[in-house]
Amino acid sequence: MADKKMTALTDLSTGVASEDIMHVVDDPGGSPVNKKVSVFNLYGNLNHTTNSGDASGRSFVRTNTTVNVTHTGTVSPFETNMIHSHTGSTSNTVTNIYGAKFNVNVAGSNAVATGEIAGSLITVDISNSVAKANVNTSYYGGDARVYGQKITIGDSASNRGTKPDAFICLNDDGGYTAANHPGDQGVQYMLEMGSATAGFVAAASVANTTAHAVANNIVLFSTGITPRNDSDARVRIKVNGTEYWLHATSNVPYGAS
Repeated sequence: MADKKMTALTDLSTGVASEDIMHVVDDPGGSPVNKKVSVFNLYGNLNHTTNSGDASGRSFVRTNTTVNVTHTGTVSPFETNMIHSHTGSTSNTVTNIYGAKFNVNVAGSNAVATGEIAGSLITVDISNSVAKANVNTSYYGGDARVYGQKITIGDSASNRGTKPDAFICLNDDGGYTAANHPGDQGVQYMLEMGSATAGFVAAASVANTTAHAVANNIVLFSTGITPRNDSDARVRIKVNGTEYWLHATSNVPYGAS
C-alpha cells in the first residue's frame, strides 16, 4: 500500500463512516507532520477563523444546487435534523432544543456597520419571466405556493399530547428590565414591512377602484378613521417608512373560565 498513489486507491463512495480515518498534514506552513484524523473528529471540530487581513468575503459553508431534470421529490441543498426521542422508563431531559442557531455578534464602540445587520437573510428569487402558468399560486386559483419562509409545527404520528405556544417568538433581551418597564434601547418596532434599503411592499388605499386592488396589495390604507385610544395594547410597526400602531384589547381565551 505504501507505493500506491492516492488516485489509485479504492473509492469509498457513500460508504464513509464516522470512525473512518483520513490523512492530514499538520502545520503545513511550519513543521509539517503526517497524521491521521477520524471523520468524526474532522467534521466535529473543524472551525474557520477569518483574520483581520482577510477581506475576501468568504463563506465557511456554501453550496450551489442546480435542478435541470424533472424531480418529483424535495430538493434541498442543506438539511439538518435534531432528534430528541426517548420512551424508556427513565427521563432523558434536555433544557433547550433548536433545529438550528444563527448568531451574529457586533460588539465594541468602534464596530461600524453601514448597511443591514440580521441574524439570517432569506431570499427567494423569482424572476426571468417565470410565468403564472408554471408557478400557479393561490391568487390565480392554482395549487402552487410561494413563501419567503415557511414554518410548520408538525405532528407526524397524529398524537400530539401538548399544546405549542406560538409559531414565532420575539424576545428583546437588552431592551427591558421588567415585563412592563422598557429599557433605554428597546427594539423600536415589532416588524417593518418595506424599507428604503430592501424595497417596498405593495400598498393602496381602500378607495382604490382598480381591478383586484384588494388582492394585489399586502397593505390597505384607510382614510377618515379616528384613532382609537381605548385599546389595552398597541403594537408599533412600520410600513414603507411610515409608522403605524396595531390596536388590541384583552379577551378571555377560548375555553378559559
